[in-house]
Order: sequence, then C-alpha cells, then structure tokens
Amino acid sequence: MYVKAMIVSAVIVSTSGAGIAAQTDSCLIGTWVPEAGEFADQMAASPGMGEVEVSGDVQMRISALGGEYLLDGLRIKVQNPGMPPMEVAMSGSGAFSGEADGGRFEFTMGEFDYAARATINMGGPPVVMDIPFTQEMAPMGGGATGRYACTDTSLRFEVEGQEGKMLENWRRQ
Repeated sequence: MYVKAMIVSAVIVSTSGAGIAAQTDSCLIGTWVPEAGEFADQMAASPGMGEVEVSGDVQMRISALGGEYLLDGLRIKVQNPGMPPMEVAMSGSGAFSGEADGGRFEFTMGEFDYAARATINMGGPPVVMDIPFTQEMAPMGGGATGRYACTDTSLRFEVEGQEGKMLENWRRQ
C-alpha cells in the first residue's frame, strides 16, 4: 500500500516547483495550465494505475527571470485494480531554473514548499498519512532536458530520457 502511495506521489510531484531561469524565448513567458485531462492521462499511463480523477489548480509561471510551479487544492483520486480507493491532496509551490531557447530547454528543480496528504479508504475509518517528498521526486528534481514547441496559446515539452518527469501539454491562461 505504501509503495503505491509513493508511486502516486512521485507522479504527482512530477508537476510541482518556483524559481529563477534564464529565458531568451519570449514565447514561454506567461502563465500556463495543463491541457484538459493531461495530468490524469499522465498518471493513468503509469504502470499498475487504474482510474484517475484530478481536480484543483496547477499553474506554471515563467518570466524572463524564473519559473514556478503552483499547486492549489490539487486532489488526485486513484482507484487501482484490487486496491482500496486513495485520494492525495497537495498544495504549495516550487522553483525551477535553467535555460530555454531555440526549441531546446534544460531545467533543474530548485527549492520547493508544499504539503501532500494521502487518504486511503479500507472500509473502516480512512487512513490518512502525510507523504514525504524528496528533491529527487520533485518535478525536474534530477533535471529535465529536451525540446519544446511554443505558440501564442500552447506549449509542449518533450523530455529526453525521463518520461513522466514533466507534464507535456500546456495552454496559456
């Protein structure tokens, strides 16, 4: 059970982070939110995952000087085959730094401050536990490098060698 919670946590965290990054591509500058269904689809694609429902707000803000992920009331409900239902609630922010220009990016996760709590329903009173997160579990915690495509309304990342490390499809808010 704990392993499943940690797997869900690692996938969840692949979407949080606030910080300083040198952006020379002005297209990236702005506030971005995941494309509809992107977060749930990425989680459901993880091995052993069943039904996933996501609610709450996720934002990525990029300025000429930095990048920041914000989670506000993020709730992820997971029903894995043969397992009791689980809900993970998260909030907070984290920084990332790096460079993005000419369709290539290289980001590193920086400082983060967020809270996560899992609730598992096993038939009796729900089991509630805080989920500890490490730098390695954070989005881009070990770094993320790849290609990106940006338009006035959409942003797509293709991470090299680290599938699931970042959400791929974003829309400008």
